[in-house]
Amino acid sequence: MTTSYKLEAVTKLKHEKAKRRAQEMQDAAKAVLEAQAKKEASDARIAAKQKIIDAGGVVPNPKPVAEVVEKPKEIYSIKSKVLLMIEKNKYKKHSCLVD
Repeated sequence: MTTSYKLEAVTKLKHEKAKRRAQEMQDAAKAVLEAQAKKEASDARIAAKQKIIDAGGVVPNPKPVAEVVEKPKEIYSIKSKVLLMIEKNKYKKHSCLVD
């Protein structure tokens, strides 16, 4: 015989699973709509360019958009830090580091 807390746990898990599946379906539908909108915009741009080409014109090359790329934070090893300290203190009169 199954105890009531086990039955409650099972029903709770089933409800959570149903909610997760519903959320996944909504996310998938949203992704499909976004992809369709993106494709429609792309098709519109291509159609506009094709119209210019069909009229005998020349389509200008768009300027490339420069992406801002963040440089990864440089991680110095202990050895490289010591070498940098030596270089910085090399010409100081009272350097605590000896060459």
